[in-house]
Amino acid sequence: MKRGPARRRPLARSLVGLALLVRLCPVLAQGEPASPVPTTMREEVEVRADAPSEEEATDFGTEVDLGPVKGRAADLQDLLRLVPGVRVTSYGGLGRYATVSLRGSTADQVAIYVDGVLQNPSLGGAVDLSGIPASQVSSIRVYQGAPPAALGLEGMGGAIDIRTLASGDGKVGPRLQGDALAGSLDTRRATGRWSTDLGASRSLSLGFEALDSEGAFTFLSDNGTAQTTADDGPRRRLNNRVQARHGLARLEAGTLARGPLAFSLRWLDRQRGQPGTESLPALGARTDERHWDFSALWSRSGGGPERNDAWSAALDWRSYRDWLLDREGELGFGARQQLTRTSGGGLRLAWRGRRGAHRLLSRIELRSERARVREALLELSDRGGLRRRTLSLVGEDALVVGRGWLLTVAGRLERRRDDFSSPDGDLLPPPAADLARWEWGGRLAAARELPGGLVLRGALARTVHVPGLDVLFGDQGAVLGNPALQPERALEAEFGGALRRRVGRGRGELELTGWARRSEDLIVLLPISFGRVRAQNLDRAAGVGLEGRLRLSWSGGWSLEAGGSLSRLRDRGGGIFDGRRLVSRADRQGYLALRARPGRWEIDYEVSYLGPVATDRLDTPSLRLPSRALHDLRLGRRLGRGLTLHVEVRNLLDSAVRDVARFPLPGRTAYLHLGWKEGR
Repeated sequence: MKRGPARRRPLARSLVGLALLVRLCPVLAQGEPASPVPTTMREEVEVRADAPSEEEATDFGTEVDLGPVKGRAADLQDLLRLVPGVRVTSYGGLGRYATVSLRGSTADQVAIYVDGVLQNPSLGGAVDLSGIPASQVSSIRVYQGAPPAALGLEGMGGAIDIRTLASGDGKVGPRLQGDALAGSLDTRRATGRWSTDLGASRSLSLGFEALDSEGAFTFLSDNGTAQTTADDGPRRRLNNRVQARHGLARLEAGTLARGPLAFSLRWLDRQRGQPGTESLPALGARTDERHWDFSALWSRSGGGPERNDAWSAALDWRSYRDWLLDREGELGFGARQQLTRTSGGGLRLAWRGRRGAHRLLSRIELRSERARVREALLELSDRGGLRRRTLSLVGEDALVVGRGWLLTVAGRLERRRDDFSSPDGDLLPPPAADLARWEWGGRLAAARELPGGLVLRGALARTVHVPGLDVLFGDQGAVLGNPALQPERALEAEFGGALRRRVGRGRGELELTGWARRSEDLIVLLPISFGRVRAQNLDRAAGVGLEGRLRLSWSGGWSLEAGGSLSRLRDRGGGIFDGRRLVSRADRQGYLALRARPGRWEIDYEVSYLGPVATDRLDTPSLRLPSRALHDLRLGRRLGRGLTLHVEVRNLLDSAVRDVARFPLPGRTAYLHLGWKEGR
């Protein structure tokens, strides 16, 4: 279709505005550093600086302690439970589907990054935490509120920044380590890692994880009638097996144009049974997944101490193939033999530098992702595809004002285009015309470091969440697309402080944060016919809360950490739901962790608490999930010659627990772990 000059001029003016944004308020993405790519391998990562860096001073982030990961039957979901404001939902057991929400958000509103690459699919839906093995992670930082400009200001429900292990450990020659785990639910897991320094700023590492867990366990079933206990009885959770193989390869390839160059490749091959629900169990349904993620990163710094210029460029590509096999229609959506192929990638360019008193940062990112669906059981098996292309520009200016206050102003501008591509032969008409629109967000923050190790922070942000392609264009299955959907929007304010200082012979850290968030145009799935729903922008929500964390540590490896959150999360959509609790959220959450390292021994005791959770929008008391407290105990010993032995008992008190959609979780489980590291 021809476009006249009147259509071109607004676009030209918009592009000029984008260019001015990049020039005047630049931002450099976190994870694209000016310093060389690190070459030090660290199996236990704990970043706890005495004072925040200039780039992090105004960011509300929580660093996750990964020290206890070694020797644990742990997924990412287990680590994130020990973070204030985090709500993890799970189907139970290692390798099972799990998602995370922050401060009452939905799971798909949380932006999850791995090595600086956004993992949220354009097709829609949340990121499955079980697809990122904890054994390959070097650090995790959780932003419960508006994410920093360093991550592109993307994530209406917060963000989680995950970094994988770097190659090399600073020593010439190969290094080897591995571990094996076995235990309840007929679970077996093996991990291994080999790395070597190749000299001349070059190093290589290869890692793998293999998991096989039958996942069958006995639980008390309510037979799909939560209001009565008359028909309750024991039931076996079947078709819950998971077989997964993860791989990670990293190559630091030396320097290019006076800057370090690094490559990374992650892959996943997994098969999982889909057990269905209590009232509709499935014995043969399953999913198969084949995922490949590639990324390359180059960075360079220069310009002297007065300018401190830094540049970086990152390229990423992914290719996913996901099969849903349900030939008997056990999951309630009819017989399915569906293949979804997703591919795409992006290019990010970033710059950081000083200009006078200003610390300027800038980032431009181009992304394209395509999803194509094939349903083998339909006469017209090729169901067409969906594509999303985005151009985003983010800028930030940081300036010290007044009596030592660091003030940052950041903005994000995004151009998005979504379209439907017909199958071969154009036999399937598009469900809607192509969509193109602009979105914007911003963040104003301030921080000040006071004497005595006290840091004060405050921030105000506007964020958006773009609907997934499935709810925009969906034309099959349970969801019917609505191309008129608007992005979800939120305004959030947060204020808090952090105190770090010595306490006797140890160290103490205290963090408190208060927050308030109001969300508009929330997407609700409304039934339009039997078994079919359509998305509408009908809901609003509001929440306020207080989060806190205390950590005390002493010499000899003794530490105590406690944290939690108190919040009030309510539906504000009007009508009969107004003032009700948000579904799947809890107003109270907390944890306590005690750790001791006397001599060769390692002792860890953890308690995690979750308050009552609503399972329907009316918050019916009889359907509400009760509060729960889970106890975990781990005992380990270093045996010498690089060997360590651990015994872990999870859900020590064998509490009966249910989670998302009332899915039961396993009771008491026990695991034995043997680890080995060359040269330990």
